[in-house]
Amino acid sequence: MKRRLFHRGFTSIALINPQKPVNFGGCLRSLGCFGGDLIYLVGARYQKQASDTLHTTRHIPTIHVPDADKLLEVLPQHAIPIAVEFDATATPLHQFSHPESAVYLFGPENGSLSPALRAKCHASLFIPTLYCLNLCMAVTLVLYDRFMRTIPSPKDVS
Repeated sequence: MKRRLFHRGFTSIALINPQKPVNFGGCLRSLGCFGGDLIYLVGARYQKQASDTLHTTRHIPTIHVPDADKLLEVLPQHAIPIAVEFDATATPLHQFSHPESAVYLFGPENGSLSPALRAKCHASLFIPTLYCLNLCMAVTLVLYDRFMRTIPSPKDVS
């Protein structure tokens, strides 16, 4: 599928202090699988993981940011920051309208985004579940949802 020929905008994720190496590697793999364009890594708790079999950081630009307070300062001009949290007051993923150019912010597995960072986000979304998902699963579901909504239909291609 030549998705890039029809795609506008960009898709990026920001991982704030990811804790578990296997989840970090899975996030990278999902970013590669679903056409992500850029990744921000905040903090120093992450490390390379064998589950990133696509070697994503070789093919997708990776920007290291020392702390979350500096993250929004380095986003591209038209990037829309979106907080992804386990919070029922946020917009459910199935009702969320993805912006053309988005940066999805994911907090650490053992915490959440700071209130100050969430307040600076354009929107907040959550994935309706019975329990909190791990980081990799949350990233995968958001990227899959966005990917499926941006694939052109066959009638748009011809």
